[in-house]
Amino acid sequence: MGSHPGADWTPLQQAAWLTVHEFRGHGPGTPSGARALAAATGKSAGTISNEVNPDVLTHKLGLEDATLYQLLSHDHRMLHAQAATLHEVCVPLPDFSRVSDVELLTAYADWQAFIGQTCGAVRDALADHRIERHEVEEIRQRGNKHVQRFFEFMSRLEALIDE
Repeated sequence: MGSHPGADWTPLQQAAWLTVHEFRGHGPGTPSGARALAAATGKSAGTISNEVNPDVLTHKLGLEDATLYQLLSHDHRMLHAQAATLHEVCVPLPDFSRVSDVELLTAYADWQAFIGQTCGAVRDALADHRIERHEVEEIRQRGNKHVQRFFEFMSRLEALIDE
């Protein structure tokens, strides 16, 4: 077992290894890394270390354990690395289990405002009939914000479903 991710490891393999080995236990004197996760999960530290080491062929990290390690560590690098590998993105969502009508309307207005800002950035970038790298980055940043606001709105809307 190496002391750091191998140069030939994929981003997902590196993210898994770092999530485990950079995990910090709670409180002074508590273990960190695989030992801390072992204490939280009931698995052995050696098993956890082997699961995130692609050079060890006898152990594999499963989706359930990967999710558990991310929940315990609040480290979502594995999720983002997997999404990037699949040409997808992840958008964090707050807990909207208690949503009022005003909050829902505010979320909708925020989403629409960010769409307008994205359109304005596109308009401004095209004004001189050429696109520069910083303009693309501005559009990307604004677009990411409006997409995030959309998913926040949808999450709030779903919290209102009456089943």
